[in-house]
Order: sequence, then C-alpha cells, then structure tokens
Amino acid sequence: MGRAADDLEGLSAACGGGKEGHFDARREWRKYLPLLLRAGGDNGEISHSRDVAGGGGGFGGGLDAAYAIAPLRWLARAYVEVMRGTPLLIQLFMIYYGLPEIASG
Repeated sequence: MGRAADDLEGLSAACGGGKEGHFDARREWRKYLPLLLRAGGDNGEISHSRDVAGGGGGFGGGLDAAYAIAPLRWLARAYVEVMRGTPLLIQLFMIYYGLPEIASG
C-alpha cells in the first residue's frame, strides 16, 4: 500500500476504529467534551471582544463623521464611502494581502 493508505489506517486506528475505519461518537464524546467546552468559551471571548471593539470603533467613527473638526469628518466619510463601495471579498483580499505588503515595505 501507499503512504496515503498507511496514513488513513493510522488515523482510523487512532480514532478507535481499527481496520474498519468506524468512529463511534457515542463512546468517544466524553474524551473530547472538555476540549470542546473550552474551545466554545474561547470562541465566546473572542466574539465578545470583537463586538465591543467594533461597536466602540463604529460609535467613535459616527461621532467623528457628525461632530468632529473638518479633516476628521472628511476622513470618516471617506472611509465609509470606500468601505460601502467595495465588495467584502475585495476588502478581505486587501487586508490579507495588502497590509503585510504595507507593513514590510
């Protein structure tokens, strides 16, 4: 057998399946429950932090757009128009690929 088949057999055995490749979740869930609960808590913390930061940033940006001195107001409006006018996928590409280029050079 090839290397991929050996890897699959090793994975199957590690999951408690032996040669058949059968994973019995009813028997294994107790082993993974603490890890899943901890991961769920971490996910909640990250989501809460993101929501608080985004809400604060949005509120601050809204105040800048409405009441700030002229240069800050123009900057806030320009940001809103750029973000509103570009598709989300393009924004993600710009962040993922563009920011490292800007930071490195």
